[in-house]
Amino acid sequence: MLVHCQQNPPFVDVLKARFGGPFSFGAQVAAIYSDNDQAAAMTAANAAADGTKEQAFLGTWQTRLGTHPTLNLYREGTLVWSATVDGLLPISGSAFVVPTDAVPVSISAADIDAGTWQFRIENAANADIYIGAGVTKAGDTDVLALSDDLTADGSVTLGSIVFNAPTLDTATAAIGVSDPRVVVWVDANYTFATQPTNVGLQIKDGYSANIRSLSEPGLIGTGSEYTLSRESDPYTEGPMFRHRIKSTFPTWQSTQRSQYRNEGILDDTIYWLCHEFTIESDWSTVGYGDWRDGFGLGDIHHNSWTVGPYGVLPYQRAPLEFGVAGTTPSYSISAWGNYVAGSGGGTQTSLYSSGTVTAGQIHRFVFRFRVTRSLSAGPFVQIWRQVNAGAETQIVDRSGIPIGFADMVANGCYLKAGLYGWDAGAPQRTTYTKGVILLREETGNPTITAAEMFTLLRSL
Repeated sequence: MLVHCQQNPPFVDVLKARFGGPFSFGAQVAAIYSDNDQAAAMTAANAAADGTKEQAFLGTWQTRLGTHPTLNLYREGTLVWSATVDGLLPISGSAFVVPTDAVPVSISAADIDAGTWQFRIENAANADIYIGAGVTKAGDTDVLALSDDLTADGSVTLGSIVFNAPTLDTATAAIGVSDPRVVVWVDANYTFATQPTNVGLQIKDGYSANIRSLSEPGLIGTGSEYTLSRESDPYTEGPMFRHRIKSTFPTWQSTQRSQYRNEGILDDTIYWLCHEFTIESDWSTVGYGDWRDGFGLGDIHHNSWTVGPYGVLPYQRAPLEFGVAGTTPSYSISAWGNYVAGSGGGTQTSLYSSGTVTAGQIHRFVFRFRVTRSLSAGPFVQIWRQVNAGAETQIVDRSGIPIGFADMVANGCYLKAGLYGWDAGAPQRTTYTKGVILLREETGNPTITAAEMFTLLRSL
């Protein structure tokens, strides 16, 4: 049940809450808030583009409530219970969701049958900045409800408390480069110099640069032939990146590379990634009978050159990787890991095999994953695929398998995308990409879904 608060302008809708046990809630009442902060939030919302107004409204309130806001129950203006939120007040979609695991600070005996009660979320340093609602005993006509009196030696159990932003948007927001959840945004629609995020390159020895340092159209492999270039899309519209590896190009540590890479993937953190590549005619130039003819299309790698916490180098294979090998041009996706501390070993889990692929196809992917250094941290990977204009289909949903290594350096994983030739003498390979986008899974507008990520990828 949702109770709609009537006020001009409306601030919130409030969902059910529990303080101490069973609860109920009833008729419509007005929410409470500090007027100056409400006005500032509405000003920010009015100035924002359609589709982002509700996020601007909530973001202004979130900033004004500050870090570690307090949750407070008042009876007749006297504080009778207080708790602290860890970090910022969370935003989920177009609403604040009050954490149920707030840390208790104080409690006093108070009779719910007497006096006027309020629940307020306040700035920890300035209680004059707040949002909240009235509170009454279960069965009465108010929004939030207490099931019983407070006792000095008791506790308060929070139920679901959700403060919804007023309806301000008529358009649906899209994920953009300024979204705070963005970790990596490489996009062929931008010149190299104006790429939205600072991303490094792995192309040749002695070459330390980021993608923004390249001049148009890109980086020469040898002669007039580019290993990484930005050029017209041969399949649809707009520009694409062309990646090429070739035995005559300079190598990176005895391998062929045309990749961009970015560090900063944290352990035990959920990420979303979208990426696409094309199948080109030079994938079919050999029989794939030897591993040296194979190549990689990208991975979530780890620091495999620094000794980790248990005194050994972690196994070198990437926690998540794309590979092209076998007896025909086809790709596979694998997870690698080992949670036996100090073993230095690795175990492969085969996640997906494409079967034979055909030149001219565009393969799009969305990944949702968490890399960890222990099974208890919940490693998992979900993958969706679209070929050309076909269906967006989930092809992988795995958990409870090692994705990462106990021996890894903490928070040492990174993204690589493009082409990686495993042998310096391997034949030419080419692919085109629109770029790659990596997001942290956090609340925001819009909510990140596989469908939303495919829409984003096709919009590049």
